[in-house]
Amino acid sequence: MRKAVPLLSSEYAQELIVLGMRMKDGIESRQFLKHTGAHLREHLNMEEVERLSDAGYLLWQQEIPSAHAVIPEHSTLALQPTEKGLAVIDSVLDHILA
Repeated sequence: MRKAVPLLSSEYAQELIVLGMRMKDGIESRQFLKHTGAHLREHLNMEEVERLSDAGYLLWQQEIPSAHAVIPEHSTLALQPTEKGLAVIDSVLDHILA
C-alpha cells in the first residue's frame, strides 16, 4: 500500500505550474491564487517568462476576460505555452520556474 505524502505549499504550486503548462490553456493567475494562496508571479522567473514570450514560446496575456467575468474589470492574467513552446515544454519549464 502506498502512503500519501503531503506536498509543501511551494511544491504544490510548482506542480500546478508544471501540469498547467502542459496544456494549451496554460494557467490563469486567479485560479492559481485560489488553489495556492500565492500569486503566480511569485513562482516564476519573470525575466525568463518575458524572454520566452518575446521568442514565441509563451503567451503572457495580461488582459484576458475571466470565463465568469461579466464586467471587463474582472480580467485575469494567464500564462500559456504556444505550439512552439509545447514542443519543448520541459526546457521552457526549466527556465521559468523560480
